[in-house]
Amino acid sequence: HQGVGIGLALVKEIIAKHNGTLSVDSELDHGTKFTIRLPLPEIDANASLAPVARPEVPSPSEPMAAAFKSADHYVVSSPINSEDLPVVGQGPTSILVVDDEPDMRRFLVSMLSGEHTVFQAADGDAGIRIAEAEKPDLILLDWMLPGKHGLEVCQILRANDQLKHLKIILLTAKVDEASKIRALQQGADDFLTKPFSSIEVKTRIATQLDTLELQRNLQSQNVELEQTLRELRNTEAKLIQSEKINSLGVLSAGLLHEVNNPLNYTMTALHFLKTSLKEETFSEESSEEIDDTLVDIDDGMQRIKKIVSDLHTFAYPEKESSLTELYVSKQVESALRLLAHELKDIKLEIQVAESSVIRGSATQFIHVLLNLISNSAKAVNSVRETRTPIIRIKDRQENDSTFIEIWDNGSGIKPENLTRIFDPFFTTRDVGAGMGMGLSICHTIVKNHHGVISCDSKVGEWTSMTIELPNDPVSKPYEKTNQLTAA
Repeated sequence: HQGVGIGLALVKEIIAKHNGTLSVDSELDHGTKFTIRLPLPEIDANASLAPVARPEVPSPSEPMAAAFKSADHYVVSSPINSEDLPVVGQGPTSILVVDDEPDMRRFLVSMLSGEHTVFQAADGDAGIRIAEAEKPDLILLDWMLPGKHGLEVCQILRANDQLKHLKIILLTAKVDEASKIRALQQGADDFLTKPFSSIEVKTRIATQLDTLELQRNLQSQNVELEQTLRELRNTEAKLIQSEKINSLGVLSAGLLHEVNNPLNYTMTALHFLKTSLKEETFSEESSEEIDDTLVDIDDGMQRIKKIVSDLHTFAYPEKESSLTELYVSKQVESALRLLAHELKDIKLEIQVAESSVIRGSATQFIHVLLNLISNSAKAVNSVRETRTPIIRIKDRQENDSTFIEIWDNGSGIKPENLTRIFDPFFTTRDVGAGMGMGLSICHTIVKNHHGVISCDSKVGEWTSMTIELPNDPVSKPYEKTNQLTAA
């Protein structure tokens, strides 16, 4: 076994603990002189000196006794069996010392056994076996070992999922930066450069064990956090369903008014039609009344159909598996054609790229555009007398998302209403003019497309509705919240 360069460092430390000094004088090819200086004790000249007692030999029951006994039986010419090396100490944390130098291993074991349980190995293969069997908290691993060297051992241990939190400190005489970087790349947490002091060893070990404890606590907290998040998701789903059910109570008053009115005049119209049909002949005036009645019936039934359709969309969103690739420009064109009668005499500014594509339900996305553009039409028509009504629709690509903005120069939205406009059944219109489901349905549809709908407005001047949809909706979470701002 070659020397490890620790001998003189130990001598110096021992002499320093005796309040002494060690000095050296040397001349190349002529000789070397080491001088030890120790302070004399104060002695009474008349007192007799007692014989110096021989140091006590540790009893076999003490932890260090087995280690010293084992060290006395090392045979340099024979390989060392790591299985015969004793486990020393009974500390709460466990450390594995892997070093083929008996003096170095004995020095480290004696230093650490007072606070830790210390395992020993004399080569890389034995170190791997003991690490896998005992799962220590930390390994002091020599770089230069017979068989597998330290970096190989480090790489093998890091590949074991059961040992991924194990702390590894490499012992090395290499001081160049490339070697240190290589050691860290192979999975070492730290390294000690020989020669080193006991204080440095203990300090680095304490630092790594503190880090290990923090990692374990963090892992435990992460497990608890994941469990809590799962419970919150389940609770959220239940609350959403509960809110939908509870919303039916809030819906009842407006729903009764919205449904009963068209039903009442539809039933009245039908009664009138039935009475008229009993007559044998119809005058021209009577025929016109029948035509008007049929128009009333059709209008009433269409209103009922729309209410039922809106409620169905709100309660039963379309499944993600039915979503397809959609060109934004074609969806906008379709919505504008359907709303042509509402958009008459309104200046339209369309800035949508023909190549802009989203993934969604054509029916539901058209529904969103119809609601938003129709709302803009009503807003600009209310200020038509003061300025030219303008609706602007444009899109842009940003941060892997597609943004679609619908802007108008209409009446705007009051700041106190901005945070409520997406609530179900919230409306500022008169009773019978709508039941406040339009924007709530838009919010639900956009959210189920993994997107966000937001609103910005300045009262009396303009309103902007922006839809953000991910280009890769599968990777986007549902938990994104609406951004509502008021100028």
